[in-house]
Amino acid sequence: MPKNEFDATPSWSGYTYQGKLAILESIKIIGDLAKNKNLTEHKYLSVEIEWEEDFAIKKGDSYQSLHQVKAHKTSVPSKYKTALQNLLFKVNKHKNAIGYLHVWKDIIYTDEFKTFDSLVGGSNDKGYAAAVTSKVKLYNYQKGQSCDLDQASQYIKAEIEKYYASCNGVPATSRQIDCALMALNDIIDNHVMYRHKNKGSKKQSKEIGFHEIIKVLETNFEESSQDYIFQKTKQFALHMASKYCDSKVLCGKDNCEEECGVNKISIDIESMSPRELFVFLSERSPDKIVNLNQVTIDDYSAICDEVGIRNSLFRALYELPLNRYTDGGQYKGKNNLLYLPTTLHENDNSAEIAKNILQNPSLKAIMPLYNYDKFISKDVIIEDLETTAGGLRSWDPQVISTFIDYDGDKINKIKKIKVLPIDIAKGEVQ
Repeated sequence: MPKNEFDATPSWSGYTYQGKLAILESIKIIGDLAKNKNLTEHKYLSVEIEWEEDFAIKKGDSYQSLHQVKAHKTSVPSKYKTALQNLLFKVNKHKNAIGYLHVWKDIIYTDEFKTFDSLVGGSNDKGYAAAVTSKVKLYNYQKGQSCDLDQASQYIKAEIEKYYASCNGVPATSRQIDCALMALNDIIDNHVMYRHKNKGSKKQSKEIGFHEIIKVLETNFEESSQDYIFQKTKQFALHMASKYCDSKVLCGKDNCEEECGVNKISIDIESMSPRELFVFLSERSPDKIVNLNQVTIDDYSAICDEVGIRNSLFRALYELPLNRYTDGGQYKGKNNLLYLPTTLHENDNSAEIAKNILQNPSLKAIMPLYNYDKFISKDVIIEDLETTAGGLRSWDPQVISTFIDYDGDKINKIKKIKVLPIDIAKGEVQ
């Protein structure tokens, strides 16, 4: 059977979790090498992502460990039998490798499966010898045998700090550690995006050399950089999506495999580069002034508005019908009108919001607003931007035409954009 039929590349929705665990295991090994003054060994080592297993550690062409990652939010032992069967098959195939199962929640053992070893035995439908079954283990973390997404980030930071303590080079400040984590996440993001675009190709790279990880760890991130801000924004957005889906108050779906706009946008966010995501969120925050040519930490604070992203943008994506969602990230309503979900909120401030949108000098850079007819918000009601902004003495109707070189018709369309709450928008885009 061709090699590419064994490709373990999953759907986009699951890669973030296993990517973090791949980083964690890699840095633990690098940290041990540094502690033992044997860091030159790294040149032989690599982490293979989503090929033979969810991830694997290799020394040259030889597999050292194989890692099956299951983000099941369940404690039922039998739910892991298929994963263990696959892991047993791979460990039998690669005689020198140890197999590890990673779980999101602690397994609660039963009378049928009282221990992990008994669960492995109960999954051994091929009758592999003890020499194989004994090499399949449940992965141990710093504080137990399970790890969720947030814990994974904390564990990685702890391992990065240990590495710096061993090397006495780069300062182990909170900012340095945060930036290193984000840069490592970006390496995984770029690698997996490339893998998905070239899935099945014999030419694609399946591995990330440990030298790439060490290069990140040895970079001094104390100086502020746009890349850091973009990466920080992406992590914030993914974290907010995860929190939304985890809330029984906000999300009434039984599982994230159901059709849902938040699940859809999570997949889109994961596939975007950090900079693309920053622009995406800027487009949906037209009242926030940002300079896309020289982004600062103040721009991050403006764009990463927790209330706006959670209660306006994500709620709109959750509530509105997915079949009306277009590839451009907007919704098509009656009479082919285009609706853009935004982070706008606080209706008591509607005049200020309208003014800020129309006088935003970044307006043309963040989006071709004349394409949209209505903005969807948490609770803001604006009949048209120009009239509402005119309720302020500080409003200058001439400002918009001074920094946008659109023709008059396009400027007039921007001025007439309406803003409506989610509940009203739902009735218009059915």
